[in-house]
Amino acid sequence: MTERMGAALSDTSGAWPDGFPRRFEPEQERAYGQWLNRRLMSVRKVVTLVGAATWCSFLLWDFALAQADPAYAAVMSWILMLRVVVAAGLLMAYTLFVSSERVLTEAGYADRMILWASVFVYLGLSFIVGIMPAPYDQLYGFTGLALVSAFSFGLFGLSARAAVWLALWQTTALSATMIWCTTRKPTVMPTAVTQQFSVSAIVLLGLFIAVGCMVCWLFELISRRSFLDQQALAVQNEEIRRHGLELQRLHDALAVSSAEAQERLQAVIRLKERLHQDAEARNHERAQFMASAVHDLRQPVQAIMAAMYPVSRALERGDQATVAQLLQLSHQATHFLQDQLTGMLEIARLESGRVQPELGWVDLRSLVKEMVDAFSAQAQSEGVRLGLERPAEACWVRSDAQFLRRILGNLISNGIKYRRAEAEEGAWVRVMLSCDAGRVDVQVVDNGLGIAKDLLDQGLIFQPFFQANNLLAQAEKGVGLGLAVVQKLLALLSGHALAVRSDLGRGSCFALSMPHAAQGVDASTLSLADEVELSALAGLYVLLVEDDAIVRESLQHMLQGVGVLCESFADHDSLAAAASGLERCPDVLISDFRLPAGRTALDVRRVVRTVWPQVPLVVLSGEPLDAETLPELHGVSLLRKPAAVADVLRALLRVSRPVQVKAEQA
Repeated sequence: MTERMGAALSDTSGAWPDGFPRRFEPEQERAYGQWLNRRLMSVRKVVTLVGAATWCSFLLWDFALAQADPAYAAVMSWILMLRVVVAAGLLMAYTLFVSSERVLTEAGYADRMILWASVFVYLGLSFIVGIMPAPYDQLYGFTGLALVSAFSFGLFGLSARAAVWLALWQTTALSATMIWCTTRKPTVMPTAVTQQFSVSAIVLLGLFIAVGCMVCWLFELISRRSFLDQQALAVQNEEIRRHGLELQRLHDALAVSSAEAQERLQAVIRLKERLHQDAEARNHERAQFMASAVHDLRQPVQAIMAAMYPVSRALERGDQATVAQLLQLSHQATHFLQDQLTGMLEIARLESGRVQPELGWVDLRSLVKEMVDAFSAQAQSEGVRLGLERPAEACWVRSDAQFLRRILGNLISNGIKYRRAEAEEGAWVRVMLSCDAGRVDVQVVDNGLGIAKDLLDQGLIFQPFFQANNLLAQAEKGVGLGLAVVQKLLALLSGHALAVRSDLGRGSCFALSMPHAAQGVDASTLSLADEVELSALAGLYVLLVEDDAIVRESLQHMLQGVGVLCESFADHDSLAAAASGLERCPDVLISDFRLPAGRTALDVRRVVRTVWPQVPLVVLSGEPLDAETLPELHGVSLLRKPAAVADVLRALLRVSRPVQVKAEQA
């Protein structure tokens, strides 16, 4: 836009072939006319009023001359009439200037009005000069003509074209007037003087008109340049305004971005503070957890140490009753220690994020029956009636069967453990299964000791090592990890929830709810785990590799006790030395994962498979292992120490069955 303005400005410095300043394009020319009219409007109004006042002031001179000269008085009436008519014309032109919108909006309209008004005034003055007696026409009339020319050309801001048209008219009128005054009127001066005056007047007034035209030409040229300069300045101002708005927008955006960055920074700071607080809280909980764990672990260790010392003395005396009693105490302490370690390791595994549920279709009707049957003997020995209410049809849910066994086992075990023997109707625990259209509920209800309301509101019962009723006998006390494990297992099962209601001294109700599966599930594809069949283990040949002598000997005795033929080795090298001399193919290989000399259970498997490629491996280790971190463990049965005897036997049965089937087929 600025470049176009510069080009237009350079064009106005030249002229058209006819000598007038260059005009703009039609649209721009229209804008220029409106701009010039607005600029000159006030000046033209004032000049019109001043011209009319000056014209009327000459009436005083006319009256003075009429009083002094009878010849002038003779034509005074005509002069007065012409003065009044011209004054009326000037006032009419002023009225149009004030009232007409065309003066401002229509290009050239104001010039035409000024042109016709000037023609009218010049014509009226020419008539006055023509009827004035000599020598007033030369001394007085031609001065008025010069004054009208000065007003017309110098004060109204006419365009060059309008000025030329006015100059032609005034020249014509001046020539006619001079000819009339020289040839038609009597004169008091010599003819030569009159002719010389006429020529001088024509030359002088012609110069006035020529100078007026030049003034109008220069004025138009300067006006056009000023218009272009103003337009260029307006464009620059608009660009500056847009740049200012853009800068303001950028400033606002920067302010918003800065505020957002500040908010994000504050959010990060708050997040770091919260994470720091959470870390401190977890560290505090971990410290409390470890303190409680160490305290509770010391109890069974102390009991075992205290019980083992007098066993040897009792054996020397042949006191079998005392030996049996002390071994029973050691067995209880060992069982308690195993429960504690198992619970602690299970919580650690759940918190590590490595344990994920293996979802599948589970017949909850069969599973709750299995769990009730599993705890029936314990309930009967404790004098608790264990009942089951379930629908007649199968109730399928999408869940993890092992997780559900662990959850329901903890709830049923707690109901039996925290019984209220003095209840009038006797101690009882009921497991009730209900299957609705959208949800499945398993309620474990008892009439036992109950839980205080404040403990439920604070959620303390789900904290590790917390026991709401710690007045039970030592043999009946739990380790305080069951409900903590239940809560962490439920956190991994989507859509599963546990609700607790309890009245202190009246009993508790733990309600486990989960989504109900769609009807029509193919039951042939679903089955629960088999129970351990000890008879199926008899005659199995197992190789055991364990570097810990106590663990190795205890496992060997345990396996031999159920009819398993077990051959044990302390490390990888001893097995490698004896592998080629084995007379029979092992059914199962059991090994600790970490072995001396940097060896692992995978190295043991490679040694055995060089001789017998199909021997399955069971890894029994105290560290967390999974196939994701060690892909070589894919398909390997993993057990975590301390592992329950039933779990070890079930793993042996599970991995040995495919081998037995293949052997029979061979």
